[in-house]
Amino acid sequence: MNKGFLFFLKNISRALHGTRTTDEVHIEELSLMARKQALDGLLYDIPGIMMPGDNALRLKFIGNQMAIEKHNGWMDAQVAKLAHRFDEQGIRYAVMKGQTCAAFWPRPEHRMSGDVDVYVVPGQFEKANGLLLEWGAKLVDKTMLHSTYRLGKLVVEMHFSVQKLQYPTYYRRLKRMTEIEFDSSENDVRLEIGGYGVRVLPDVLNIVLLTTHAFNHVITAGLGLRQVIDWQMVLAAKAESLDWDRLMRYIDMLHLRKMFLVLAHINVRFLGMDGGVFSSRGLDINTDGVRRMSEQLMAWIEVCGNFGHSMDFGTGLTYQFRYYGLFLLNLMRFFRLSPMEMSAWPWMKAYRAVTHTNHI
Repeated sequence: MNKGFLFFLKNISRALHGTRTTDEVHIEELSLMARKQALDGLLYDIPGIMMPGDNALRLKFIGNQMAIEKHNGWMDAQVAKLAHRFDEQGIRYAVMKGQTCAAFWPRPEHRMSGDVDVYVVPGQFEKANGLLLEWGAKLVDKTMLHSTYRLGKLVVEMHFSVQKLQYPTYYRRLKRMTEIEFDSSENDVRLEIGGYGVRVLPDVLNIVLLTTHAFNHVITAGLGLRQVIDWQMVLAAKAESLDWDRLMRYIDMLHLRKMFLVLAHINVRFLGMDGGVFSSRGLDINTDGVRRMSEQLMAWIEVCGNFGHSMDFGTGLTYQFRYYGLFLLNLMRFFRLSPMEMSAWPWMKAYRAVTHTNHI
């Protein structure tokens, strides 16, 4: 990691925890890295951040802040509207990631938002999809994990599983966890978004999801700082009420303990999280293996940015060569995060390419 990125991390940590320093920090010197990591909004939360002296440039940054806040307010309203419609129809759903994580940021309106992810329990998935069509949304894509709908500027991903895993045994375990924690549970967890009590995943399952989601993006599109910060903000807010024994049992069942510890190390070392959250639970996040993998992952985060959007893969055959070349490289350099899952990735991709079927 270069010095500029480390300076950026220092100031993002200040924004997350409200820490003031005597350093002069100018917003324009951080803006390119913030855009790459989809953290534009956090710049406005850095204590003492200095705006440009040039009036035109100053107005540009102020306008950008207002645009982020307006868009997030609109996204909250869309989430509330969608949740209300599902509740009216008796559909058991859970809004995931995105706006549900933003609620735990220092200023939720400054977390850059994307699409809306919604998990629907088995047996009600088609009903939920039909409700979106009635709402006027159009089906634009189907993947091994979700159906994607677009309604104007709003993009909704309807999940039939909270997250994919390539190794079938791990995926079945995750499905079973979801059944126990949410599908068959009678207790609703609600989070106020847009003035409405939106149903979300229970805390333990949510942390499992955020860990698994981050792991998947290490291999595929590229892990960004926004996902790392989401993990910190939710876990820190829920640390005292979490059933840590159950959480770590689930993490171990998915063989993602190394990923969990790496995320913890990154957040403590670079992003100001309280290390006592982990040491008080007997979790050692400072072993040589965890430290080395954390540094390697942070170097990758610096390069790829949020979901790899900052990288240019080209088009056509050039795109295929670069994308799959990087995919195989990541399988090798991050293999130790979960050896069995990493080993399954290329075989499952080949299986789907040959059979044109979804293994999950």
